Amino acid sequence: MKRHYCSINTLNKERGKRMFCKNCGKENSDGSQVCKFCGQNLTSSVTENSVKPVVNTKKSKKPKILIISVIVILALLVGGGLFFMFRTTTPNIEQLKSDFISEVLKDEKYSISKFDVINETDGKNDNYNAIIDVTYDYDNVEYHRQYELFYKKYKEWVFADSSDYNEDTWEVKPTTAPSASDYTENCKSQLLKTIKYDKFEPVDSKTTVDLEAKTATFVYSVESKTDIRKISGEINFYYEFNDEKGEWVYKKFSYADSYNKKYDLMKTWTGSSKPYLSEKDTDEEVTFKFETTKCEGKSDKGEGSIQGVLTYNDEKHDLTGTISDTSNNSVTLVLYDKDEKIKFVMYIKSDGSTLADVDLNYNPNELIYFADQKTKYNDIEMSLN
Repeated sequence: MKRHYCSINTLNKERGKRMFCKNCGKENSDGSQVCKFCGQNLTSSVTENSVKPVVNTKKSKKPKILIISVIVILALLVGGGLFFMFRTTTPNIEQLKSDFISEVLKDEKYSISKFDVINETDGKNDNYNAIIDVTYDYDNVEYHRQYELFYKKYKEWVFADSSDYNEDTWEVKPTTAPSASDYTENCKSQLLKTIKYDKFEPVDSKTTVDLEAKTATFVYSVESKTDIRKISGEINFYYEFNDEKGEWVYKKFSYADSYNKKYDLMKTWTGSSKPYLSEKDTDEEVTFKFETTKCEGKSDKGEGSIQGVLTYNDEKHDLTGTISDTSNNSVTLVLYDKDEKIKFVMYIKSDGSTLADVDLNYNPNELIYFADQKTKYNDIEMSLN
């Protein structure tokens, strides 16, 4: 049998060109203008011979990006973990501040305006020290101080102790001017308890305060009246701020120019007593009466001369003497008879109460009085008639 052979090229020619739709990819017969499957225009379609498989030579970047992202996330997690571990190896500032209030100040009424850690240890060997610089306020006083805080680590950091630090830098200063009305009772207590003031009121317009110099002056208007004396005017009270106590402390007082004492000694007093050092069962009580007849000089100021009549056992003796206002706000009258045989001394206290001493056998050259003389009467309580 005779065989016939044909070339591959000839075969391809016989098959003709096949058309493939660009839209759906299906084969259409040669010469077709429109895809019989999807209706796509085939004029721009490619033939089988012209179609070459498209091979994506570019490698996808997605795996590489994913790997890089994972590495970055892991680095951040590890770095953050290390940072957190480093930060928690020592007490944080909130713990330091809380422990300072509860363990050092021991009072939550303090208001902290500044809290800085100026030096600290690394917390090795479960020990930690911190030096803090702190400013806090309490009761209108500002304190600036430094302390060293000590911690010991068990499961957690626990406050152990504290100590004062760099005390030369400590400062204390008042932040608000004090009010005179807050110191009224304290000012009263500085004066003689025997003076009872009917009026003791602060004069706020005359209060002066220097916060930098830490000084204050309070002025009070006062009035006091007894049967023999009237007081009116103003008294100045001087205070200084004490750094150690953290408060205003009284220093002294002075009478203002307006302060005035006026006495009325034109009075009559009576009193009775037994002789000084006498036997109570054998000596009779003697009644004394003194009546002022004349005052001269500044008797209304507690100075000058005085005349009066002393009566005892129905005997009357004219006496003359002096008036003196002593430093304890009492008035002393010292009188003698014309022969200086009788000495009469009367002490008029600031509250109006009066005591008298009488010597009916006065001898200025005699220093010792014997009990058997029975002529001396001491501490006689005199009352106004």
